[in-house]
Amino acid sequence: MKESPYSFIGSYDVYKSAFEKDYEDGGFQDTSDCQNIATTYLGGDNNRCTQIVNYLNYLDSYDESYICEGCKYLNYLLYNEIHKKLGHGHNILQFYDKLKDSYDYYFNTYIFDIYVKEISEDIFQKIQNLIELYDHFKKIKSANIQIIGETCKNAQSFANAYLLHVKKCYESYDKDFCAELEKFRDQYNLRMTNVTSCAGLQTFLPSTINVNLLAILSPFVVIIGIPFIFFILFKFTPFGPWIMPRMRSIKMIRNYLSPESPEVQHNYQDTNIYEEEKMYNIAYYST
Repeated sequence: MKESPYSFIGSYDVYKSAFEKDYEDGGFQDTSDCQNIATTYLGGDNNRCTQIVNYLNYLDSYDESYICEGCKYLNYLLYNEIHKKLGHGHNILQFYDKLKDSYDYYFNTYIFDIYVKEISEDIFQKIQNLIELYDHFKKIKSANIQIIGETCKNAQSFANAYLLHVKKCYESYDKDFCAELEKFRDQYNLRMTNVTSCAGLQTFLPSTINVNLLAILSPFVVIIGIPFIFFILFKFTPFGPWIMPRMRSIKMIRNYLSPESPEVQHNYQDTNIYEEEKMYNIAYYST
């Protein structure tokens, strides 16, 4: 079964905190190879290389499902570091291969070989969008926060952002992205229940599921609906009596003009006989 690249978003803060944790006591100390790796792949940021090795070692102490989600965060972070910030031709797997060649004794490379992977620009951008939605939502998530004044405007701005992302979800048919948007929607709608202090604020976000169903069912509705509509028009409206004589006329004309029809064959034969007679007459007068 294909893993969703977005499923770690709900625990984004957990993995971010683990990555940024200070592992000075008992953490990774051998930074000699990291210096060379950082120069090639991380713009010389040796500290970032050390953080990544410590983070992999941290994940290694958990079960596979936690490692899987933690690596999705790492894939997102590495794409940002290697592609977005530096923009060079290296990729995540090249960096990871170099890292494990130097530090395979420090974490279980077998399990990470499965989950550390390259992601596309499209997936990276969608992860960014989801993170931004949750970051904005955190400002009003607590029930103790009053949603009034400027807070209303902020809430409406990321409600509008959600609607734009739903459109992208529909256009790209990315069911995993749609599923994560649906999780955000559930939290937003629950928080906004009974909020009446903001005039014009959209307190209920529409479901992505309805959009997906519409996209899936529309072709079938058209295919099934067209014959049904024609049946109604023929049977119960003046359209049927009006169109039928015209269809018969068109059919008769087509049959008449068809090369296989008796009338056309007869005319063709008559024309041939007439042409032959002309030839005989021309031949006679020439002598």
